[in-house]
Amino acid sequence: MKTILSSLQEVTEIFRILHIELIKLRRSTMVWVSVFGVGIAPLLNYLMFLSLKREMPSQVTIERYFEQGYIFLSALIATLIFGLITTYIFSREYQEHTLENMLTIPVTRTEVIINKMVLLFIWIIFLMLFTFGFTILLNYIGIFIDLRLMILIKFFRIYLLTGILHFALIPMAAFIALVSKSYIYSIGFGIVVTIMSLVITNTKYGEVFPWALPYLLAGYEGDFHYPVSYSIASLILTFIVSLTLCILYFNREDIE
Repeated sequence: MKTILSSLQEVTEIFRILHIELIKLRRSTMVWVSVFGVGIAPLLNYLMFLSLKREMPSQVTIERYFEQGYIFLSALIATLIFGLITTYIFSREYQEHTLENMLTIPVTRTEVIINKMVLLFIWIIFLMLFTFGFTILLNYIGIFIDLRLMILIKFFRIYLLTGILHFALIPMAAFIALVSKSYIYSIGFGIVVTIMSLVITNTKYGEVFPWALPYLLAGYEGDFHYPVSYSIASLILTFIVSLTLCILYFNREDIE
């Protein structure tokens, strides 16, 4: 019994930082910025389909409506918004000079990194589900295509899987934020990899380029040039290497 209580106490201590992060996030405008950012994708898609409905109504189908909105989100917006919230989570302690106080809590620096990653995972999944729900809502405001349960289930899975795959890319943005302690380099990195993804996604090289893989693995239905295991290995390797770099750098950094 004592062992169980001791283990529960250790778990509580480890996730104390997560509780603090959630409290701080409630007072932050970044939540609304991120919601507005991802909401642009279904809104642009909505406006496009309103025009399409007037000009070529035969081209308007529920599957195409969801698919186009998903492409806007995954290919154009997700990397930038997720990179922005990652930079915010990892750099605000330096900008607000609260890191010294945070490290007085009896948790290791590695546990601080893990707690921030858990928070980002929750945040990303929330944003993906919000976008999915917003897409459904907009369908009933001016477009009104009949929804089919199989289509909803299909794209719910796609959105959820895309969020998980994008999370695997988060540690690289976190590492850049830890090193630079600034939004500039992280946002610049997000812009560069987004442009690169747009260019090479339709080539065979996109299948091993990590930032093109959330779309290719979750939403693409065509044939792959390489075995899918190559794509999965590329994404896992990116996650492991970048997360390791985050932990090593943060543990060795001098905090003044």
